[in-house]
Amino acid sequence: MAASKNIAAIDVGSNSIKLLVARRDAADPGHWVEILREKEMVRLGQETLVSGLLSEEAMADGIDCLARYVALARAAGASAITGVATCAVREAANGGEFVKRVRRETGLRLAVISGEEEARLITRAVRSELPPSCDPLLVLDIGGGSTEVVVAKGDRILLAESLDLGAVRLTDLFVSSEPLASKDERRLRRAVRSRLARLRKPVRKAKIKTAAGTSGTILAIAAIAGELSGRSPAGAGHRALDRKEVTRITGLLRKATARQKLRIPGLEADRRDIAVAGAILLDELLRAFGVETLLVSERSLRDALVLETPAPAVRGRPLERNIRRDSVARLARRSGLPGAHAGRVKDLALALFDQTHSLHQLTALEREWLEHAAALHDIGLSVAYARHHHHSHYLILHGDMKGFTQAEVELIALVARYHRKAVPRDPHEPFRKLDPWKKPVVEKLAAILRVADALDRTHRGLVRKVRVTLRGKRLHVALGARAPLDLELWALRKKARLFEAIFGVKLVARAVVG
Repeated sequence: MAASKNIAAIDVGSNSIKLLVARRDAADPGHWVEILREKEMVRLGQETLVSGLLSEEAMADGIDCLARYVALARAAGASAITGVATCAVREAANGGEFVKRVRRETGLRLAVISGEEEARLITRAVRSELPPSCDPLLVLDIGGGSTEVVVAKGDRILLAESLDLGAVRLTDLFVSSEPLASKDERRLRRAVRSRLARLRKPVRKAKIKTAAGTSGTILAIAAIAGELSGRSPAGAGHRALDRKEVTRITGLLRKATARQKLRIPGLEADRRDIAVAGAILLDELLRAFGVETLLVSERSLRDALVLETPAPAVRGRPLERNIRRDSVARLARRSGLPGAHAGRVKDLALALFDQTHSLHQLTALEREWLEHAAALHDIGLSVAYARHHHHSHYLILHGDMKGFTQAEVELIALVARYHRKAVPRDPHEPFRKLDPWKKPVVEKLAAILRVADALDRTHRGLVRKVRVTLRGKRLHVALGARAPLDLELWALRKKARLFEAIFGVKLVARAVVG
């Protein structure tokens, strides 16, 4: 795609200024490909949110940063640059002066948006990588000067509030010592609770199915949680942050001196001074709204500004999106492999799943995981044939799959990894670390995938139909075929061993050619 199609978005926040440059995916016009992502802690809101004025130093630092970002965007081929400013500029008495100086010195037209518009845009960004099954959705965004609380269902915003609570603002008002004094913590918590009191009932009444959080504060707490638990922060999918983890980390930060904060794993240097106020705020938000688990989203306001660019229509109708399947299809396409074999294996695996429910007793969710693992099981061939199941595992883990939790991506990657060679077993560390209930799921899905893969051993699509009948301890598989299946039946005898061991049956297959 030509560079002229690239666009840039700049978000001027109270704590940081962020840049995103992206282009529309030529093969998938509803998807944007990230080219450049930058973030700089400028702290426009430092003292501003209390004094009501942007300091000369803060404005100068902000303009320097924006000048760099405009130059970076143009160097990356952006034909259009959208810039918005939020709480600090919105509240400052001299915010208009800052906007004029930005225009004069950088050429960037900076729009100051309302708290309600900020909430809508952030929700748009978070929604872009979550499936409709997550609704009703609660979105929490903790900024430097404000916190956005949104309840959404589909495209409808049921509740949207921008609260004057933020990590920088609360730090300026209540944090005067390290460790944080108990009296200051009590004052901070009382202030937060009083602002959240009127939202507690309507949010809980919405019967939230999924809660998602975005912002540097939430990402920082998730990073600390990952380091403390030994979970790798790398990989695709949403991390899940438990309320107990947030409470634990809040206590750790509250009791830490400035020197001790240097040794907290995962805590970035430029966030140490505002981390405790941000953690207490998040802790109170989760308590007020009864949230036990928060999905951590890396999407933010700048992503929404890019997504607001209308997608092209197909025959006069908007593109219909399935976030999870679209994401899997993009990853498969990036492997550069022909998709015919993967498509046939996927269809065969799902046919086997549907006809063997009495054996596996799994649900529609596990069926979907099998579908995606089958579609991606061979993408490791793009690296090398040898150990390609290992390569598939790695590529899925790091494949930027949208709409999935990190735990789901890990499970799908393992099912794909076990489509050949070694079977699932505890000496394999990723399998050993799974939650106990997930281990039999991986075993069952991998067993089905192995059988499906064997049934297209020649990659010629010879098997047209599968019909399964369970008789006692024997599972009879009739294979409608358009040619003899000598190689497929040979492969099946080898690859059915895991299936037979997991389900306690003898698999008996015959070809029906015609």
